[in-house]
Amino acid sequence: MIKKISVQFCYIFSFFSIFFYFLTSFYQPLIGDDIFVFYDVKNSEDFYSYFVFKYNNWTGRFLQIVLGYYIFTNEYFLIFFKLASIPTFFITIWLAWYCITSKFIKLSDENFWTFFVFSSLVWFSLPAIAENIVWVTGFITWLYPMFISLIFLTLIFYFYNSTNKNNFKIKNFTWKFIPIIITGFLSGSSIEQLSIIILFITSYIFYLIIFVNNKKISTEYYIGYLFLILGILFLFLAPGNYTRMNLVESNFIEKIFKFTIYLFSSYFFLGNVKEAMIFFFSIILLFFLFNPEIRITIKVLKKSLFWLFASLIGLFIMIPLTNFLSIRTIFFPIIFIFFFILSININLENKINNTKPLKKYFVLITISSLLFFDSFTSFLSNRSLYYENNYRNHLINEARISDQEYLEVPFYTTIPSRLTYNLNPEHDREFLKNISKIMNINIVHQASDNAALPYSKNILKEFKNILDK
Repeated sequence: MIKKISVQFCYIFSFFSIFFYFLTSFYQPLIGDDIFVFYDVKNSEDFYSYFVFKYNNWTGRFLQIVLGYYIFTNEYFLIFFKLASIPTFFITIWLAWYCITSKFIKLSDENFWTFFVFSSLVWFSLPAIAENIVWVTGFITWLYPMFISLIFLTLIFYFYNSTNKNNFKIKNFTWKFIPIIITGFLSGSSIEQLSIIILFITSYIFYLIIFVNNKKISTEYYIGYLFLILGILFLFLAPGNYTRMNLVESNFIEKIFKFTIYLFSSYFFLGNVKEAMIFFFSIILLFFLFNPEIRITIKVLKKSLFWLFASLIGLFIMIPLTNFLSIRTIFFPIIFIFFFILSININLENKINNTKPLKKYFVLITISSLLFFDSFTSFLSNRSLYYENNYRNHLINEARISDQEYLEVPFYTTIPSRLTYNLNPEHDREFLKNISKIMNINIVHQASDNAALPYSKNILKEFKNILDK
């Protein structure tokens, strides 16, 4: 009886959570870099001219350039990728589950609840989730490269598992090579942090196949690895990288100092105490919820440590870019830290399915409730910000049409949620300066530079006020 009620409760809350998450993504307005990418696309004659301009002047990130162009030239593409962003995140975790466990989790599986808890804890622990997954420029840069790379790793681990079992049966050229070629190149050319991480993981599997298992490497693996390397070369040899690097100071000692601060703040504070507490609580919960009696052996660590190394690589690759470091740059390191924790739990003799039923259902109900709360409050915030942003855009367009030389716009009053990406007053002022140059209008707002953005918890008060009216 308890099981039936718990499962039904989770299904209902999960359904509404999905619904409000879709609305949350839809209502996130185009803000900050979104606008500049839009104008770059608008001012380009065609895709080829836009691609050449970006590659030569800013970045070699292939997927970012391609998605940026087509998303900002086609409204339907924009809506599709916005709505798909949050489901894509959970599909990415689903693919990672296979890479770690060698099994695709199914809804009917007994340990599906474990996957549900794990993916939810990752979801709640990301310190800059709005920037990484909901913001358009953010998900182009961080989420979708991660998704493509996990498809590539899934294929690589499938080849690896098939090699060990001597049962690789795919004979059709298209199904064997086309996916591995495309995903391999995109994994290598999407973003610097991730490309090096994927190179490390695939090289490690190379080592396992040849030196540990004494097996021959399949042609499919060679092809995938080759196109991964080609993608990396395409990314790192882009002339635009060196143009962007000129914005970074050349003092190596200062770089190391900044990076050291970044390294420690990433893993110990995550930008602020609240996010750090959530992160460490999630890690502890994964261990003690599923494995109350932890006995980690050397054997278990050997099977799991390369995920930790992958996380650290994602941090150290950022040394040359210390001026561009922000909390969203630890998206990949945090993800791979969780993969490391999951791998340890999976490899422990005390399997995670041994959790007592009552505790299991309590956890499921709790997390389902949190997901619903998270999705609903995020929807309210993003909807409010959407209409505020539309009003500002209306004022700017009216001023442009009437040839105004000066325009004052209001700063955003929306209370941001965890999934709301907005600019603080200082960054918004810089944003308006750049828009002023494009529009040939002096656009300002009167919010102070140190004005603090309100906390998401206050959105409950706002919602209560709405109901009381």
